[in-house]
Amino acid sequence: MVQPGRHNILFPLSLFSDGLLRKTSVELAAQVVRRGQVIRTCVGTHLERQAAIALVHSARDRGVVFDTYTAWVAYSLGLIGVVKYLFRRVVLPQSSLDELLDWRQRFEGSGDEPLMTIGYAEGEYFREEIPAERLAEAVGTINTGIEALRTELEILPAAAPTAPSVLELTLLDIARHGFLDPVYISMTENLLLLSEDLHYRNLAHQMHGRDGAWLQAALLVAADTRKMELEAYAHAVCDLAIQRHDHVSLNGATLVAIAIEEQSDPIERFKAAAAFIGTPSADVASHLSVGWDFLRAIWATDQPYLRRAKAAGVILERLTSLLARHNQLRPVYSAMIENSRRHPLLRDYLISWARGHFISV
Repeated sequence: MVQPGRHNILFPLSLFSDGLLRKTSVELAAQVVRRGQVIRTCVGTHLERQAAIALVHSARDRGVVFDTYTAWVAYSLGLIGVVKYLFRRVVLPQSSLDELLDWRQRFEGSGDEPLMTIGYAEGEYFREEIPAERLAEAVGTINTGIEALRTELEILPAAAPTAPSVLELTLLDIARHGFLDPVYISMTENLLLLSEDLHYRNLAHQMHGRDGAWLQAALLVAADTRKMELEAYAHAVCDLAIQRHDHVSLNGATLVAIAIEEQSDPIERFKAAAAFIGTPSADVASHLSVGWDFLRAIWATDQPYLRRAKAAGVILERLTSLLARHNQLRPVYSAMIENSRRHPLLRDYLISWARGHFISV
């Protein structure tokens, strides 16, 4: 399992992808994840999340502007409708559409031959060959995505609202012409920048004082305002976790909703989300609280015993690893057993799981 926290790209995806690799940020993100890395979406603190939620609330009557990668993620996860329901305007720069059109053209131009591309991971460049059959499939996917974005979003041209600084000129010299277009549209149209790329949002703030948010912050507002059902919200959060967007915020109710989803491989989806519990930088108290809420709630459902046990086992593995790192395993696990006396199924499972994993309590 890929563990959250391994960050490969330390600057905006779009700057690196187009400026140095001559590919789209969508392609680079896919390569990053395939090589065992994550997409740095946010720092993951409570204060950061609350600030982003406040920005989303304040922007609902104005609207948002996507960057290329975030627009593609929203489209591929079926979230465009939710975002449009939440905000008055949802904008995509014309240059982002052009970027996707260039992507399609590059793949189409390969014909029946495989395409050799350059990627980057672990501080090194590598070659990756895309077979001709995969290229043909990708062209169809790209076509469908382009048409959906062109139809569903407001497409706008962009121009720098002020004379570009020396830094801006340098960045634009490295990257494609439209690298800063989401920032410029955010300024000229008074829209919130919605980007899954933490480094891009940081750049927008440093250069032009434009604060931004990311998709989960918008989804949290959608769920809290009943624009999105819990099951749909949990499904979307799990999809973001599968795409390794770090950090994904979870609570007990969301984890339960993911655990009981009717999917072809539910436990693997659940593991992808649970990977964000007990991370190396985790706050022990908050993660333990989320895990404990989940354990009590999942054993109160009427799901089959084996399904509850598998999901509970995944969370216990995450929690016990976290507690062991902080030398708190035995006292905290004993307290969990003590606090589950009114929940006999949970208590019995905690005891049997501890025995099976050689935990003395």
